[in-house]
Amino acid sequence: MKCLDIKEPYSQRTTEITILGTAAERGMQAVILQAPCIFGEGTGLFNQQSFGHPLILWYAVQHGHGFKLNNKANFDWAHVVDLADYFVLLILPSIEKSGLCHYRKSSQKTLPKASSV
Repeated sequence: MKCLDIKEPYSQRTTEITILGTAAERGMQAVILQAPCIFGEGTGLFNQQSFGHPLILWYAVQHGHGFKLNNKANFDWAHVVDLADYFVLLILPSIEKSGLCHYRKSSQKTLPKASSV
């Protein structure tokens, strides 16, 4: 991956290589989660609305048709609550190991089934 990034730099890949390399050098584990287009109403304190769906629908209404980015690009979609569950599953082992944070365990033992779009 480093060779490819040197030959053909791509900022997202460069960032991922740096993060994973730095973590490995320090004996740490790292995970990179590339979130797709997120939809659904959030339950947090801040941004609770998706901009993806309204923006795409606005474009279609204004132009009378949808759009295609190019021949290679496409959108992957995830519901905000499903994505939040994945983030929790990613960090939960670290929280449990550290003993620095106390949390209430859910009775739910498995990840909920992903929303189908």
